[in-house]
Amino acid sequence: MSQGYKILHVEDDREYHELFKMQMQRLNIKEGGRPLEFFNVDSLDDALKMFNCNEYDLIVSDYQVLKGNGLDFLKEIRKVDISIPIIFLTAQGDEQVARDAFVYGANDYFTKQIGLVSFEKLYNAIKFQIDLYEVRRREKEAKKKLYYNEMLLINLFESISDLLFFKNLDGTYLMVNRAFEELTGMNKKQLIGVENRHIFAPKDARTLSLNDNEVISSRHAMTFEDRIELNGRVYFFETLKIPVKDEDSSIIGLMGISRDITKRKMIEESKKKSELLYQTLVENIPNCCLLLFDRALNILFFGGEGVKGIFGEEVDISNDRLWTTLDEDTSRYLLTHFRLALDGHKQTFEFEHGSHILEVYVIPIGDGDTVERLGMALIYDITDRKTTERELIGQRKEISEYAHTVSHNLKNQLITLNAYVQLIMEEDDDFMLYCRNLSKTVKKINHYITGQLKLAEAGKDIVYTREMDLNFIVDKVGRNFLVDIEKGDLPKILGDPTNIEEVFNNLVSNALIHGKATRIMVYSATDDDWHRIFFEDNGVGIPEANIDKVFELGYSTDGGGFGLAIVKKIIEAHKGDINVHSKQGKGTSFEILLPVRLENAGYGDIRPDKREDAS
Repeated sequence: MSQGYKILHVEDDREYHELFKMQMQRLNIKEGGRPLEFFNVDSLDDALKMFNCNEYDLIVSDYQVLKGNGLDFLKEIRKVDISIPIIFLTAQGDEQVARDAFVYGANDYFTKQIGLVSFEKLYNAIKFQIDLYEVRRREKEAKKKLYYNEMLLINLFESISDLLFFKNLDGTYLMVNRAFEELTGMNKKQLIGVENRHIFAPKDARTLSLNDNEVISSRHAMTFEDRIELNGRVYFFETLKIPVKDEDSSIIGLMGISRDITKRKMIEESKKKSELLYQTLVENIPNCCLLLFDRALNILFFGGEGVKGIFGEEVDISNDRLWTTLDEDTSRYLLTHFRLALDGHKQTFEFEHGSHILEVYVIPIGDGDTVERLGMALIYDITDRKTTERELIGQRKEISEYAHTVSHNLKNQLITLNAYVQLIMEEDDDFMLYCRNLSKTVKKINHYITGQLKLAEAGKDIVYTREMDLNFIVDKVGRNFLVDIEKGDLPKILGDPTNIEEVFNNLVSNALIHGKATRIMVYSATDDDWHRIFFEDNGVGIPEANIDKVFELGYSTDGGGFGLAIVKKIIEAHKGDINVHSKQGKGTSFEILLPVRLENAGYGDIRPDKREDAS
């Protein structure tokens, strides 16, 4: 049911009020209008009280009322409400009263008459005034709402920290907000009615205007990133420009929202520099790679100078394929340590991957509360270091064995020497025999010391190398030992002639003295990479149990035992190798391997061959 209209009827004649009420409601029902609800008061005081306490859509007031007249009531009402419609009634027509009623604010004036026609006229006047009042009230509410919305928009427009502006099609600013004023240092009076060229530098103004034209031509909203120089400072703005259309979809202007992203751009630029520095640092740490992973063990970053060297050229970490690159046991081992790091524990451990020995430092990043905890692993290739450590261990063992051998052999010789001296002091008849043995012992000690020096020199790296003819070397060694050495056509090789001559001296000496050989043969074979030189004799051979010991320090059948150890060290210093094959009663064969090309050997200074040095 629709809400009815409320009418305040100021009438001191109760019977007339009831008649008036009945007639108005009858006519309203007949017309089908909204219900009319009447409220009757008979005095001026009560009428004012009712009006102040309630809302009404219309007032009908008689001229004659208790404690005053209708004109007094009319004046009081218009003091507080000038819009509510008021119809004034009198029992007797009086032009002066009518004029006063209109002067004091009555909307209509009637004289009470007998007959239904007068009530119909009065009803029509009431309906007209109520409808007019309703229209005006709606207009007022609409204007109030419009004003409220306008103020809301203006306040919003002014309070937004982004730059807001509106331009016409000529590029003239029609509206800007406070943020725009603060940026430019100009007020609205200076900004409204001007174009970009009056505010910004020529280059920036042209760019902004071209952007405006692009939006207008496309008829669609577009976003731009602008670099603006203003008042000696550089700003970066992200600007959304929207074409403004009228009811016919014709473009009438341009609205823009610009956000200052200068700080963001500076942070991004700083971040890029940091990332570049970080990446440069990571990629240039020798033999190292860095791995960053999240709580779910997803790989966020994997890089560094050592990645390809350790994991191969084709390493692929997309979709966490690193874990499939590694074998199952290694992956499980790494993930266990990575999980511990994500729980806040630093980890250091080693593991092997292919031919590489890797040392891994895993550390947690972030506290896990305010910042999500990540994990970082630094992986170092320590293969060379481990190899060196193993070599040092071997060298320490070798030195220990060497010291033991030196101590043993020198002590034995000194005991012998001391014994002969004591015998001489007793002036025994065998004096000359003792002297010969004493001389022999001294020679052994000298030989031993000489062997020690040669052994020390044999282990040093070859610094100066020459090309030499092995035919001359072998012939020279044969003349030294007064023995004919059978040989094939031997090659020219790269190396230190003095050291190579020492190799053949020791091999020939070993064959003649220890092997009791009567025949020595030297021949060779060469491929693309290696010279293979074979040294064979027909001596007594080496016992099978001792084959693996012949190159060890101290190995000999009569003490000393440095010759073959010296040979091995010299060959290894030439980046080569030596092997031995022997069978008791049938002789011994040594196979020497020396590199053909310079890059195989890795030598430093190469000097031309001098025939006289090799002969």
